[in-house]
Amino acid sequence: DGRYGISTFVFDAKMPQDIEPENMQALLDAMQAGRDAGIKVEASGPGMQPAIEVAPTSEIIGVTVAFIVLVVTFGSLVASFLPIVTAVVGII
Repeated sequence: DGRYGISTFVFDAKMPQDIEPENMQALLDAMQAGRDAGIKVEASGPGMQPAIEVAPTSEIIGVTVAFIVLVVTFGSLVASFLPIVTAVVGII
């Protein structure tokens, strides 16, 4: 009926943070041009969300809490270090 339109686009990037800033800006400019023309313009998808930054302090707190739980569970410092060391080696 001429009231709605849908357009799809795909950025040539494996991860949202790999999208070139100039490509993202071109998309945002095109969206603004549509808004300026009186069209409601929306975009969604992983590339349209801000990147989530994880602070290293949260990781340190998580490992510390995990270690305390392991010490309580196993009742031994040596036995508690083994899963932590295995996890760190697995990540590296």
